[in-house]
Amino acid sequence: MGNATTAEYNALQRYYIKSAANAAVVAAMRAARRPVKVHSRGIYVMSLLRNSPLKGHVRPGDVITKINGQQYQRASGYTAAIARLKVGERVRVTYTHRGRQHNVTVKLVRLTQTHRAGIGITLTDRTAVTSTPHVRIDAGDIGGPSAGLIFALETYQQVTGDNLRNGRIVAGTGTIDEQGKVGAIGGIDKKVSAAAKAGATIFFAPDVPATRAMLREDPHYVNNYVVARRAAKKNWYQDANSTRAELQQAISYLRTHK
Repeated sequence: MGNATTAEYNALQRYYIKSAANAAVVAAMRAARRPVKVHSRGIYVMSLLRNSPLKGHVRPGDVITKINGQQYQRASGYTAAIARLKVGERVRVTYTHRGRQHNVTVKLVRLTQTHRAGIGITLTDRTAVTSTPHVRIDAGDIGGPSAGLIFALETYQQVTGDNLRNGRIVAGTGTIDEQGKVGAIGGIDKKVSAAAKAGATIFFAPDVPATRAMLREDPHYVNNYVVARRAAKKNWYQDANSTRAELQQAISYLRTHK
């Protein structure tokens, strides 16, 4: 949970899953060649680094909407705007907290990982999505970003009428972006075990090989796909399937393995 309170942590998980659901809808609609539009609502503050100048002003779950009076369409726009500035420069940050707008001016700090100027937060896009047909994902009480791939597969199946599941119990995990790229998650061996107990015979796992940057951040990183294969052998019979996943790869696999 880091430095977050229970209430903040739970709120963050809801923001994560809402963001994951939106990205899943976009990826699925694009794969299905159906109309979809993304509307930017700013960026969620997911956490603050130790040296963040926004500490005491911004809380996890707040939404940053402008930098120096400028609003950007995506999180990458905000980070790119800040990256052009220097450590020690002052920036005006506009944000909303509990529905009310605030402004604060802070000095940029040097970020440990990139050595560039920054405001010291982790973030994710706050978006709204409109599509034809309209899609609404009810995630119930779960949180976090790990359901993105499965959200996308179910959305694709519902929208196209393509019976990908074909009566099988299909499980999987992985974050997803709007281009359908699947990212790594935590606790995949536990998820494989739970899927096996639920009777799943296919489990989709992110296949994200370690890069130098990833190993610098986490020297103990192990590819999700490798861990999932080990867990599958431990929990399932030999004829069970485990496959690596990008959205289009997952769709193709389900179509050709009925």
